[in-house]
Amino acid sequence: MIAPASAMATTTWQAPSRSGLSLPLGGGEVKMIDMAVAFGVFSNNGYKVGLNPILKVTNYKGEIMVEYDFVQNPPKGEKVLPDDITYLISHILLDNNARMAAFGPNSALVIPNQAVSVKTGTTDDLRDNWTIGYTPSFLTATWVGNNDNTPMNPYLVSGVTGAAPIWNDIMRLVLANQPEEWPKKPESVTGGTVCTWAKSDPNNQESDCAGRYEFFVQGTQKNSKNGRIEKKQIWIDKETGRPPEEGKTENLELQEHIVATDGLVFDYCLSCNHENEPPKIIDLSAFSNKTTQP
Repeated sequence: MIAPASAMATTTWQAPSRSGLSLPLGGGEVKMIDMAVAFGVFSNNGYKVGLNPILKVTNYKGEIMVEYDFVQNPPKGEKVLPDDITYLISHILLDNNARMAAFGPNSALVIPNQAVSVKTGTTDDLRDNWTIGYTPSFLTATWVGNNDNTPMNPYLVSGVTGAAPIWNDIMRLVLANQPEEWPKKPESVTGGTVCTWAKSDPNNQESDCAGRYEFFVQGTQKNSKNGRIEKKQIWIDKETGRPPEEGKTENLELQEHIVATDGLVFDYCLSCNHENEPPKIIDLSAFSNKTTQP
């Protein structure tokens, strides 16, 4: 999320020779002020608003010469993303349950009694460590690293132990007397319960479906091109415990597994053992001709 977000506001990616294939993963240098503007797009419902470091200018008598009243006269900004997309991103980033497996339930990314969207980022060898988080009204970006660009001590800094505690302290102070503020859901976003896996039988009403509540942009909630996860019978190579290699028809048996399918992968077995599995090259031209049987 860090690198794609910064693409909306970066001023440091002007030289193509310094940008390689790793750019979407964070392989390009960025400025903190650019990152603040970029994540502000999510906070501002898709509007890109520049930073204004000067709020008030007074003379030696204390008289106000210039004052920027951002409450009564907020900047309009430039619309660069649809509000439904920014809502979904913000809602994903404020879901503490989604990151609980990695960071635990009470990490430095949690601000008690506040709905805060937040993302961490760490570069190779721990040279840079970021945490950026926001509400619809407030945003904080923090960075830690060595001034000479040397790697930090891995025993002292990780994804959530470097910049995150600093970010947490600042956001707690900023939001101390503020009411809880959630992103405003646009009308183009709908919600509903999705199954952990879909039933193979299209006539099944899925009354016993174990699922969770999710948000979708209108029209995409039932789009099969987005991929699906389902539990069904597939052919398994009894020697490897995985779906057979193309062309193999012996020593196979039908087994029930949880499989995933999307625009590139057909029936990838999620519940199979993939240890020491060799990499596969996907033949896109033959994708539509693949079947579930050998």
